[in-house]
Amino acid sequence: MRIKEERMRTFLALPIREDVRKKVNSFVKEVSKRIKSKVKWVEEENLHFTIFFFGEIDKREVERIESVIKEKTHLLKKFNVRLNGLSFFPNERRVRVVWIGVKEGGDEMKSIYGALYPEFSRFLKIRKENFVPHLTIGRAKFGLSDSEVKLLKDGNLTTPLFKMDRLILFESKLTPNGPIYTPLRTFLFK
Repeated sequence: MRIKEERMRTFLALPIREDVRKKVNSFVKEVSKRIKSKVKWVEEENLHFTIFFFGEIDKREVERIESVIKEKTHLLKKFNVRLNGLSFFPNERRVRVVWIGVKEGGDEMKSIYGALYPEFSRFLKIRKENFVPHLTIGRAKFGLSDSEVKLLKDGNLTTPLFKMDRLILFESKLTPNGPIYTPLRTFLFK
């Protein structure tokens, strides 16, 4: 009898410095007081830039992901990021995700995605996307009203420049109290 290999829910992300997370979190706390729609706001400690969501993978796939990234480390260089402005997926009329845009550093994030996608797609079921660098801050269960969309868009958040210097492969465990993210591997930039 074959033993079923344990699988884990995973994603590859750029972590965000604590002071920037605090600034984003205080902005979220302020605007969330005025939003009546049901929105699950991202906890401060869980704020990050997702580069790839892999879903359920096994330990062999974790090792292959690690191998691919190590092969590409020469492409991974430190860069600066600045956040600015709010937007929504899929759009303002049917809001499911509330996110903050990347004013500086987005091209570098796209380069990371572009360099790794062809390699990962050889052994993982990931779909090619028009990668949009963004920081998810909330998920709206039933959308938002027009006035709530306007309120969020008018709430201007700009961060100072901050440095990106690593990628982290996270495991995500879903719990009734929200997801718990555990770093599995860290890849430092040159």
